[in-house]
Amino acid sequence: GGGGAGGGGIDVAGLMAGAAAASAGGGAEGAATESPSFVSLCLRPDGVLYEDEIIQVGLKAEYQGFQGRLVLFFGNKAPTPLSQLRAQVVAEAGVAVQASTVPTQLQPRQQLQQMVQVECTQPFATPPSLRLSFSGGMANRGMHLRLPVAPTKFCHPLAGVSADAFFRKWNGVGGAPNEAQRIVTLKERPQNMVFFNELASKGMRLAVLQGVDPSPTNLVANGCVAVKGKAQPDCPPIMLRIEINVPAKQARVTVRSPLPAMSAFVLREVVETIAEPGA
Repeated sequence: GGGGAGGGGIDVAGLMAGAAAASAGGGAEGAATESPSFVSLCLRPDGVLYEDEIIQVGLKAEYQGFQGRLVLFFGNKAPTPLSQLRAQVVAEAGVAVQASTVPTQLQPRQQLQQMVQVECTQPFATPPSLRLSFSGGMANRGMHLRLPVAPTKFCHPLAGVSADAFFRKWNGVGGAPNEAQRIVTLKERPQNMVFFNELASKGMRLAVLQGVDPSPTNLVANGCVAVKGKAQPDCPPIMLRIEINVPAKQARVTVRSPLPAMSAFVLREVVETIAEPGA
């Protein structure tokens, strides 16, 4: 997993197209797909990961340092029991997982819980996934869903950094292939600096740095990914700049980190939240 950069840059458009092409098809044995709520759940602690006429999969998560705890909720919306229920959480490089077992039967209107512990063991860009299969009525169903365990969930905000220190580190991480960048047209809804500050600080666990960028409509944010067994100074940085052109309703979003695919993932978290779809 992970996927590095091809050539000199990152195919951000290709990475983002993966979300558009995602569906719950492919069954439990197919490649992991992303639900429409995947990116928003990367920025929120709870919500619905997947829902159809038979089953609802909800999620609640909390993170501390390199560790996270997720509770998955499986609800049977059908009038008949679901049997042969299997819920397997699949680890990926950089994220260790441990999951509780779930009963094989799910009665109508009943909800079951699965506890999942996750640990960040190295910088990563491919989150773990859930293989879910069950038998309902005459049909066997299966799905393989990407879990919204984003690198930013393990972030530690690094506040109080001077402009000199920030740009020294920014230049140290370097441009391509460690930089992911996109110019986007902003959504029409009102977006002010409070909105962007909350996206960076609450959604992505980064420290918004005041006075680092001379423009009042630009945002600079800084953090590092907590990694098991690493002291904070050795943890990989995630650095974000959002440069907003207010009259043009556009923004240039730039992310730098030591892992090209991680930079692209974090860029996507921002872009899909602030940009006009397809813009």
